[in-house]
Parts: sequence; structure tokens; C-alpha cells
Amino acid sequence: MNPIFELNITWEVTWTPDDSDEERKEYTGTTEYFYEDDGVTSLDDFFDQAEEMLGDNRFEPEAGIDQYLDEGGDVNIEYVKICDSKFNELWRDPDYEEDEIDFNDGGVEFDDEDKVNEDSNFQRDEDDWGLISDETAERENWSREEWLKYIEENDPWFYDLSMDDQKCRKFDKSELLDDLMNDKERSLKILKEDGFFIERLSQELRSDKDIAIAAVSPKNGGGPAYRDLDESIKNDPDVIAATKKGNLAEDYDENEGLE
Repeated sequence: MNPIFELNITWEVTWTPDDSDEERKEYTGTTEYFYEDDGVTSLDDFFDQAEEMLGDNRFEPEAGIDQYLDEGGDVNIEYVKICDSKFNELWRDPDYEEDEIDFNDGGVEFDDEDKVNEDSNFQRDEDDWGLISDETAERENWSREEWLKYIEENDPWFYDLSMDDQKCRKFDKSELLDDLMNDKERSLKILKEDGFFIERLSQELRSDKDIAIAAVSPKNGGGPAYRDLDESIKNDPDVIAATKKGNLAEDYDENEGLE
């Protein structure tokens, strides 16, 4: 099952170690994917569901903080900034004033004996991994052509490329992302098998009639994919008819998601 919605969330993580009375605080970021059963297709949906999801331990940003994993203790997590799948800011806690995510460098404090790879953001000491993985560091020096091959073979939704900590030193990353989000021919091929891919596309393509019909047609997204179309195309009679067929193909009510 593929996700139908994505948010990039900055978390404030506070905890008091088992052997100390001193509270710790770090900020970290996670990419959260939501599926049809979650009922989250918008920021408002997330706000409505967040408390319950937090109670169910759906989100565990503390798992990426080495210092917390080493120390343990009672932990509290709160979201302080929320961005969409393209890292456009949607919401920010007014008390959170950082312009950039204040990542904790994996919870590792470096000293003179730390080993640092000066060619990338990857850092480690003898026992701890630092900011990013080996794979992410290696991909920093990939060419555009190498990325396109990787995306074609392994990551058609180009999640790895769009991650905030993935740097690209040999070409303009934002330009490639823009090209992928606006590639109609490529997108149509993917949408014929997975209508939920619509969420990865630009506003221009989400308002394109061919793209819209491909996304909502049978085998694809039906009503759930319809919700991710641009408002300018949602009232098109052919798009509505295709959505109803898509719903029926999945045994939905034919008007599911249209109202």
C-alpha cells in the first residue's frame, strides 16, 4: 500500500534521564507518511488525529536521538513545525523561532578525536553515527544521470532525492525535483498503476485533465486520489465520471470523495 499524504515534521523532544534530574531538549525532523486508513489527507486532518496518533506511539522522533537512546528516561514529544512533501512550511509553533531545523547531530557531541569526512555532511566518532547515513553521503556526489537511473529503478516517487538532508554537489537538486514533478509523460506511466502518485506532482500537472483522469481511473486512486487534484479540475465532468468508475472498481460508493 502506498501513502496518500506526506508531512515533514520538526519535533521538540524533551526528556529527563533515569539517573538525572536535569531535563534535556533536542529538535529533530521526520518524514511521516499517511495511508488511506489513517484518514489524514490534509493539515487539518493531521491536527484532528495527532493527539490519538501520539497516544498510540505512531510517531517516535526520539528514536533518532542517540543521546536519548543512551540515557533513557521519560520522554515528551511535540511538533513545532510542519512542512508539506516539498518542504513548504505549512504551520509553525509561534514559540519555535529557529529558521532552520535544529537537528541534534544524532545526539553525538564531537571532540578532537572525532573522525570527520570533510567532503560531506557525514560525521562519526568511534562508536556513534552522526548526521546522515553512508548511503546518503555517497549519493551526494552522484551526477544527475546517476540519480535518474536510481529513481527509475528503485525510487519512482523520488523520496530519497527530496529528503532535506540529501545534498547534491554536482547539479541543482531543486531543478531536478521540479523536472520530475512536471514530467507529464513519466507521471502518466506511474499513475496508470498508482493514482496516489498524484500527490508528488506540481500544481500545474495536478490541474491537467489527462493526469487527473489517469489518477482517478480504475486500478488507481478513485475518490482518495481525486482529493489531491487541483481545485481547477475537480468539477470537470470527465474527471468526475472517471472518479466514479475508479470508485466502483474498488467497490466504493460511486460518489466517495466527490462531495
